[in-house]
Amino acid sequence: MATSTEDICDPEIRNILEETIRTIEEGLVNNRDFTESRVLRNAAVNRFECKLTTNEKVKLNNFTGKIKKLCLANGLETLAESTDFSQESDAQKIMKVSDIISQLNGAGVDISQDLVKEFEPLDEKIKPLRDLDKHYKHVTKTLNMLHRIAQKGYKSMVTPAQERKVQAVVAKINMTKTVNDALTAYNNKDNFDKNEEHTYLENLLEQVKQSPDFKKALHDNMMSEAEFNERFTVGNVYYMMEAAKKGLDGQKGTAF
Repeated sequence: MATSTEDICDPEIRNILEETIRTIEEGLVNNRDFTESRVLRNAAVNRFECKLTTNEKVKLNNFTGKIKKLCLANGLETLAESTDFSQESDAQKIMKVSDIISQLNGAGVDISQDLVKEFEPLDEKIKPLRDLDKHYKHVTKTLNMLHRIAQKGYKSMVTPAQERKVQAVVAKINMTKTVNDALTAYNNKDNFDKNEEHTYLENLLEQVKQSPDFKKALHDNMMSEAEFNERFTVGNVYYMMEAAKKGLDGQKGTAF
């Protein structure tokens, strides 16, 4: 059974499968009920190829055997059975072994540093896939944020004229750099795990409104606080969503 579209020789069939995958991705990304990208992430694992050399394949098999013995020595028979691979690709094997190591650590099993170092070169082979997984999770988190904000009853779009007014208020209180830096930081891969989807934009909005000149800036631009809240939030969450999707597309290009 093929584990990747790369394994399919017929160009027409392969193109159809690739188009089907893209259609599914677009449908899930635009689905209001989208809460977790498991389907897309599993598809990514199946499609990713790390192309191990013969020597690396031997090292992976030997290492897997050591991990199996470690599982059995600690009475973890079920976990040991999960090392019995059949049709998995090299990338899937490495990912599964990595998951087993995480479970061993979680169970309090002592894994020698020599064993950890032995696995590092193999684990490095799937780094593009791990980075892709981070981007999928980030898109999920941002979509959840967008859907939660939509539930407030805010309008789905901000007109260019409304956006300019929001920017004028932010500029008037010298917060443009602060806002831009916060939006950039949100889509920095190093911050993905730190971002809080339920408070990120709310905290940024409150930071802007704490300026002593905020009320005057609103008055000067003929905007109510409620209007500013809605337009600032909606405009920025869509910007963050587009940036997150762009980052995901870029990482997909690296992985595949």
